[in-house]
Amino acid sequence: GFGVSGYHNWRRTVLGLDYHGNVRHYGRRSYYDGSDHSLSLGVTHQISREWAFTLRQAAGTNSRGYGMYSGNAFFDPSFADVPSNELFNSRVYYLSSLGDLTYTPRPRLSFNLGGTGMAVRRRSRALAGVTGYSARGDMQYRLGRSVSLGADYQYTHYDFTRAFGESDAHTVAVDFAFQLGRYWTLGLRGGGARVEVLGTQRV
Repeated sequence: GFGVSGYHNWRRTVLGLDYHGNVRHYGRRSYYDGSDHSLSLGVTHQISREWAFTLRQAAGTNSRGYGMYSGNAFFDPSFADVPSNELFNSRVYYLSSLGDLTYTPRPRLSFNLGGTGMAVRRRSRALAGVTGYSARGDMQYRLGRSVSLGADYQYTHYDFTRAFGESDAHTVAVDFAFQLGRYWTLGLRGGGARVEVLGTQRV
C-alpha cells in the first residue's frame, strides 16, 4: 500500500490532495492479482469577504473496494456518491465532481448553493452502472457562541446503465450544532425524503 495526503494554504486559497493505492499478488491464484487507486482533490478560494467557492474531485478504480476509503480523505465519500463498499469483487471505475458557492452576508449567517455530477461504471456485464447529478442548498445561522441552527434541501437524479430505469429524490432536513468545549462539536440532523423510482419487473 502507498499514498500521499496534504494541504497547502495561501492567503485566500486552500488546496488539498489525498491519494492512496495498493498492489496485490497471490502466489497460487494470480487471477486475483490487481491494484486499487483512489484520488481526491479539493480547492477553496475566498473571492471576497462575503463570497467563496469550493471545487472537489474524486476519481478512482478498484476491484477490492471494501474499506478503500479512510479517514485521511478530506470529504465524506458518501457525500460524493463514491462506491466505497462494493458487494462484488468486480472492477469499478468512478468519477465525481462537486462545486459549491458560499455567501456570508454577516458573521453569523451563511448560504450555500452547490451541485454534483457523478458516473460509476462496472466491468462486469451483469452489474449496472449509474450516472447522476444533484443540486443542493442550505442556510446556517449561529444563534450564539456555541449554538448553530440551519436547514438544507437536495435534489438528486440517477440514470442506470445496462438496466431500464431512473430515480429521483427530494430531501429536506434541519441541522443543529452545539459546541462542546474547545475541541468537540455535537451535530444533529433530522428530516425526510421523497424518493421516486422507475424500473421494470418480470411477472
